[in-house]
Amino acid sequence: MMRASRTAALLLLVLLSLAALPAIADAATPIAGARDLPLGTTVTVEGRVTVPSGRFSSASLEDQGFAIQDATGGIYVRLDDNLGIHLNQQVRVTGTLDQSFNILFVRAEPSGVELLPGAPLRIATGEVGNGTDGLIITIAGVVTDIFDDGTFGVQFAVDDGSGPVAVFVHRSTGIDPFEIPFIGLGKKVRVTGFSSRFADEVELQPRFRGDLSPEP
Repeated sequence: MMRASRTAALLLLVLLSLAALPAIADAATPIAGARDLPLGTTVTVEGRVTVPSGRFSSASLEDQGFAIQDATGGIYVRLDDNLGIHLNQQVRVTGTLDQSFNILFVRAEPSGVELLPGAPLRIATGEVGNGTDGLIITIAGVVTDIFDDGTFGVQFAVDDGSGPVAVFVHRSTGIDPFEIPFIGLGKKVRVTGFSSRFADEVELQPRFRGDLSPEP
C-alpha cells in the first residue's frame, strides 16, 4: 500500500512539473506550403516584412495589413488595425487563410502577430537566380567589377566565393555607388535588394541607400 501511494505521489509530481513547463509553440509553416492549403485553414507563418503596415490601405483589401516573406515565398497579412509594423521586421503570424478579389492572404487579429528578433534573408551570391526572383534578399562579398551604365544606373559585381552576382543600382533611386567610400574593386560590401533580372542577366537591385553597407 505504501509503495502504491509513493508511486502515485511521484506520478502526480511529474504531471505537475510538466504542467508548469511553457507550452512549445507550433512550428511555423513555410509560406509556400501555407499558400497551397485550403481556404479557412488556420496557419502560422514567419517572415520578414516587405510591405509595412497600412501601405496598401487605399485600394485592394482596404485594410491596415502588411506583407511578409521567407525563403520559400511571400504572403499578405490582412488586419483591420495598423500595428505599425516596419519594413524588414521579423514577425510570426497566426491566422486563417482567406481570399478576396483573388488576393490570397492570412486574416489575422492583433493578438496573432508576434514580433521576432530580426534576421535578414541571407543568400550566397552564387545562389541568386530563379529561386530568389521577386524576393528581398541580402548578399555579401567582394566587389569584383564596377561600371557606369549611363542614364540607367551603375552596376557592380559581388562574389562571396560561390560565384558573382550583378548588383544594379537604378539611377532613379538617387544612389551613386561611386560616391560611397566602401564600394570599390576589392572591397567587401553587403547588399540588400530586390532579386530580379534584365534579359538573361540575374540582378540584385538595391532600393535605398541603407541597402548598402560595408561587410566586416
